[in-house]
Amino acid sequence: MASLSDLRNEIDELDKKLHDLLMRRVEIGREVAEAKTGTDSGPNLRPGREAQIIRGLAARNNGPLSMGSVVRIWREILSANLNQQIEIRAATLSSDADFQALATEYVGTTSQLLYLNSIEEVIHCVAKGDAEIGILPDLKLSIHGRWWPKLTNLCKNRKLNIISHLPVATSRAKTPGAFIVAAQEPEISGNDTSVFIADGDTYLVPGRIIDEDGDKKLIFVDGYQQSLDAPADIKWERIGAFPNPIV
Repeated sequence: MASLSDLRNEIDELDKKLHDLLMRRVEIGREVAEAKTGTDSGPNLRPGREAQIIRGLAARNNGPLSMGSVVRIWREILSANLNQQIEIRAATLSSDADFQALATEYVGTTSQLLYLNSIEEVIHCVAKGDAEIGILPDLKLSIHGRWWPKLTNLCKNRKLNIISHLPVATSRAKTPGAFIVAAQEPEISGNDTSVFIADGDTYLVPGRIIDEDGDKKLIFVDGYQQSLDAPADIKWERIGAFPNPIV
């Protein structure tokens, strides 16, 4: 059996190797940013790719390291890597400590959190380009108000979409949950839910009705779907898609 001194020495050596790997990973993020210069390489935000990374880690993770710890560590790594490509500003609400903790864990310590007083302020901050992402509470009516109808026809030149959901793993579940909105198309991850708003009698529309606002229905459809398979007389609009949380 190894002595206490030997074990501590091994930990010190592992820490050095881990640090070397982390520094190289972030350096690759900078190289990616340089490689993208002058090319049409798509958006910097890659929620689908990030979900695939976390799912891959979940599939190979073997205790005693908990999946909750893995998610927290890798969210920080992913955030640091992304901020080598673009300075991320995230708009969120200032009124809920648990919600703020969820937002902080998602964006990491290298991103800038902008605390605003209302959902409307968060949405317009992203729509104007003053923040790259907005972090908003549960889609259903809450003390913060119902925000999903505000995503329709908000700004044709900078349409906002739901692109991700928090927490990314159910083992990290907190109350309340959150959704990420950004002025870009959502990204397929391979295990997704698409989000639509339909106006009218939706009994023939596939999917799950999550919430209602007058004649408008918020509908979740399994999979990454570009369109809603609805009767011709039903008006609908897709307002995003998100990777399903890891169970």
